[in-house]
Amino acid sequence: AAPSARRSPAANPASAAPPTLGAMSDDGSFGRVLRQTSLVATTVVAAGAALTAGAEIYRRSCRVDGESRPQRRKKGLTWAEIAKHDRLDDAWIVINGEVYSVTPWLEDHPGGQFLLLAFAGRDATEPFETIGHSAVARKELRRLHVGTLEVGESAAGQYALPRDAAVVKEHRQRSATLTGGPDFKAEDDDDAPVPLWEVENHGFLPTRDPAPVEALMGTAFEPFVSLVDLLPSLGFTGALRSQLDEDREMQEKLLRCGNPDALVGLTDDQIERAFGVACYVFVAYWRAGTLDYSKGLRGINNGGAPTSAPGGSCAIGGDIDKLPPFLAKPVMLLSRTVGRPPMIDYASSVLYNWTRINKDGPITMSNVRCALRLTGLIDEEWFFKTHVVIESEASHAISAVIAASRTDDESELLTQLVALEEALWRVVRACLPIMYERSEDGTPKCCEHIFYQILRPLIKSGPLTFQGEDSEEPTHLSGPSGAMSSLLPAIDAALGIEMSSEKLREAMAKFKLSMPVKHQEFIDQLVNSPNIRQRIIISRPVGESGNSEHYDSLVSAFNRVIARVLDFRWQHWQYVKNFVMKPGN
Repeated sequence: AAPSARRSPAANPASAAPPTLGAMSDDGSFGRVLRQTSLVATTVVAAGAALTAGAEIYRRSCRVDGESRPQRRKKGLTWAEIAKHDRLDDAWIVINGEVYSVTPWLEDHPGGQFLLLAFAGRDATEPFETIGHSAVARKELRRLHVGTLEVGESAAGQYALPRDAAVVKEHRQRSATLTGGPDFKAEDDDDAPVPLWEVENHGFLPTRDPAPVEALMGTAFEPFVSLVDLLPSLGFTGALRSQLDEDREMQEKLLRCGNPDALVGLTDDQIERAFGVACYVFVAYWRAGTLDYSKGLRGINNGGAPTSAPGGSCAIGGDIDKLPPFLAKPVMLLSRTVGRPPMIDYASSVLYNWTRINKDGPITMSNVRCALRLTGLIDEEWFFKTHVVIESEASHAISAVIAASRTDDESELLTQLVALEEALWRVVRACLPIMYERSEDGTPKCCEHIFYQILRPLIKSGPLTFQGEDSEEPTHLSGPSGAMSSLLPAIDAALGIEMSSEKLREAMAKFKLSMPVKHQEFIDQLVNSPNIRQRIIISRPVGESGNSEHYDSLVSAFNRVIARVLDFRWQHWQYVKNFVMKPGN
């Protein structure tokens, strides 16, 4: 819709018009775009203040002498009335015909406030039931209940209201369901093998299913296979280090893996699998467990935090500062071969750490499992599998980026921008909320406290010296991070989004070194090519003879992609807040 046909941003922050592309800063800085010209940014800032004040007023109005009191419930609410409540400071949603005011719940929603706001003033039954909310969440709903939908008012009635045409089309046609990821076609024997990390058709997942751990049987790295099978027990308790220190025969076998001859005859798939296996084993040896069980551990309390028995301890296990040669040499050999730092990284814990249960089935949470695990806890499995599904679904976004970057036809560019926005929408709406799913009894499938207290200490960053190498200086190793994913850096480069912070730019450059080499080359290629924003600006019509309508369509499509990228970043930020900041106080 034309800007004049949209609602006033001040009256409806959630549906504010995107910024005008032509007014963007010349350096393409995403930060400057939002600060200088984006109504979306202005709205988020203003609405954030409104949320803080409005939510507090709301809470006070619902309390009498420290006790919560329900709002007056209304019957016969129409879509016309419900649609008015679609703002940060006043948000209603409809679930199964019942109307709820989620305003006081926005800040505490596990999936983030913007996930709720996407359905403010609308029917949210399908996503609510699809994600699978716990009994606790359903009980919370009763406190937020404000009324009932008018009898005879169908879900379709919400679309009869005067809304942004693009938003109406989006809600009518879209479904927050998974596609199953890219099509992994079997290679013919006569075909030349496709490079393992080729980006062309599979996004940033490997071009074929990861090699199983058993693929190392019969190779020089077979000793690592027997060790990685023991990780969920020995790695979790810290017994792996003591066992290896006493097993001289195993040390000799592992040391032979550090000889370059150990790589002779191995395929790229076997080398990648060997790198992941070796990193998981050495990290378990390095960290030697995360919790001290010597005095007992009762488990997790109702709030999710670890609790010790009387006099017990939850202290982090003892790290070492030097890795012995029988592990250091094979790890460093594999590190140099794959071209990545010697540490469990995003590629080895996510991109190449899955196997399909049904080999012909889709990449979904129920059909993939992790090949390597440090603890054996379902929380670890769920955390990393969620990222596998995110990367799988994001492959459609990367396909659109590739097509948009290669075409010289403006109509095709518009088509690919629409496809890119659609793919990012699906990632944000269908994939990111998976992390917060709960079991039928209300238990989170990935508890933030278990992640923070048990898994994170194992994979955290830290200094380590690799004995037997030319340099005895400690190397600072970065644990697996979403910042090592190539997804957003590639999209940023294609769109022309630049990092405005020098400190963040340096951090991202370091994380980039942990990406597969093919991914780094792909991003560099995008960075060194004309970005989509520049190409749209060049196509701006001059005078009355130009095709302003087509240009306006490109601008609108581009800005919708920018908004979706912002949406992705807001949602992913909730991961950091919920799994690191909150449990870490």
